[in-house]
Amino acid sequence: MSRNNRNIVAVESEYEHLVKTIHKLQESLVTLSTLRDDLVYRLCPALRAQYEEKVGGLERELLAAQTYLKEEQRIIEILQAQMNARKVPSLNTAQEQARAEFRKYEENLRRKAEEAENFQKQWEKDSGWSQYQEENASDAKQSYQEFRQASQKAEEAAGEKHGPGTDSREDSSSERRSEGTSEENISDKEDDKESGRVSHIRTIKDLYRKIVKRLHPDIHPNATQHEKDLLNKANDAYKEKDEATLQSIWDELSGLDMPEEKYEDTEEGRKKLRELMELLRTRVKALMEEVRAIQSEFPYTEMPFLNDEEAVSKRQDQLHAELGKTREAIRQLEELIKRFREYMEQQ
Repeated sequence: MSRNNRNIVAVESEYEHLVKTIHKLQESLVTLSTLRDDLVYRLCPALRAQYEEKVGGLERELLAAQTYLKEEQRIIEILQAQMNARKVPSLNTAQEQARAEFRKYEENLRRKAEEAENFQKQWEKDSGWSQYQEENASDAKQSYQEFRQASQKAEEAAGEKHGPGTDSREDSSSERRSEGTSEENISDKEDDKESGRVSHIRTIKDLYRKIVKRLHPDIHPNATQHEKDLLNKANDAYKEKDEATLQSIWDELSGLDMPEEKYEDTEEGRKKLRELMELLRTRVKALMEEVRAIQSEFPYTEMPFLNDEEAVSKRQDQLHAELGKTREAIRQLEELIKRFREYMEQQ
């Protein structure tokens, strides 16, 4: 073979380039869609529930105490203003005025408490929270690694990789050990259970990704109403971790052609492929922005904090300390107001 022949490089046709680019964009779109749905339906609710359990309740309790303290301080200020104006001080008037001023804050506190309580109840119902706690949230810790990897790879159109799960069962295995059962046997059973649970989650994610790639409106713009209904059904099944339903949907879709497979290497076919490519690029960019927005807000931003047991413990100690100081200040003010009331009754 001559040197000239050895240097010949096969030139990719426009049609081949378009199809290859569309395949990459489709993978990126599926990765981002799956990541977005996992953030919205799986990870963020889990993070919010953990935040509520670890510090959210304490923060609201402290805020309520601080608001009450400010209200008591305002009562003292109003009484002082009455005396400075050479008026007969009225405790009832001062209390009514202060409570009217702070009513908006109290309503906001009640609303936040109700929202947190309603969320917690719904989360417990949807996720089986008691089982989640019993298993020490090992699935959530594994999810942290998966989501970090997926978000880093999304722009490169790479699929999600599953990081090794962080298993925190060792510290509490003896607490769940039944009488007369060896620790080794329990560990084996728990490992089998954990392996099965992780495998179940991965199967669900794999099925969902394949279904999204077949049915997503940006990839399959001419979908029939039945196919749209199937996508909605798949979304619901994914939220509910319903592997059987996802499998049945995929079985039904396994023979469906992808959009780029419908276009031939003709001028009209290449034109349609270029239009599809631009549509996919636009949607990938929009999904990237949507994912980044979610990752820049609560509760996702609390993920590093919640995964740091030392930081959580330190924050809990700080909240308890601040709550103790605030309650002591409230006690002193209430004692002062009590003495003022007794003084006024003697006049």
